[in-house]
Amino acid sequence: MNNLMRLELRRTNVKIYLIATGIITMCSFCMLYMFAYMSMIGSDGEFFDYIGILSITSSINMACFCVLGSVMHSRFIIDEYIGKRAMLLFSYPIERKKVFYSKFLLVTLFTVGGMILSNLLMFVIFFLSESVFPIVNDSLSISIISKSIFITLMMAIIAGGFSAISMSVGFKLKSVPTAIVVAVILCALVTNILSLSPLTMIPTIATTIFSIIVSFLSVKSLANRINYLEG
Repeated sequence: MNNLMRLELRRTNVKIYLIATGIITMCSFCMLYMFAYMSMIGSDGEFFDYIGILSITSSINMACFCVLGSVMHSRFIIDEYIGKRAMLLFSYPIERKKVFYSKFLLVTLFTVGGMILSNLLMFVIFFLSESVFPIVNDSLSISIISKSIFITLMMAIIAGGFSAISMSVGFKLKSVPTAIVVAVILCALVTNILSLSPLTMIPTIATTIFSIIVSFLSVKSLANRINYLEG
């Protein structure tokens, strides 16, 4: 599997996706400080404490990486299996599911890993600046840092799961735009829910479990379908 993933990296230019990751990180970083400065105008409420700010920023970052993941899935999987390269892929002397899973894992690891690194980079810089020149009307603590790490992990899993779900829908309908639209719709719905409940982790945990289960079933069904197409 590792060898297949390495080969996929060699034959695909991932530079554009790395650039996209950098752009997403910079935009989310700017929004993080925008939300932080909004707390200085004297607004009250859950949104303007550290957890609220980190939650909404992570939700937006998750949506961006989910869409990026769906675009990569479209390039690595949908375009290749429903395009002219399908016959070439089916002619490889390798189990068809292994080829599919190598592509899927490569994109998922990039999506999840990219978001984790993006969030951690933003939060480390933010927490360091807050420890010297505080902006938010709240007290920074170990508990908040721990929750920020937890939120990051959960959101990264959701991004990977939702991008896989959107890819599955796009593959079945043989449409790349559909996959991207599904990703946007899923993220829009979930971002609104999660951003409105920063004090409790229950919606985040429930959404993470949902994304894992549905994406697992979707990917497994898709792998069986590809194996059937090969036959």
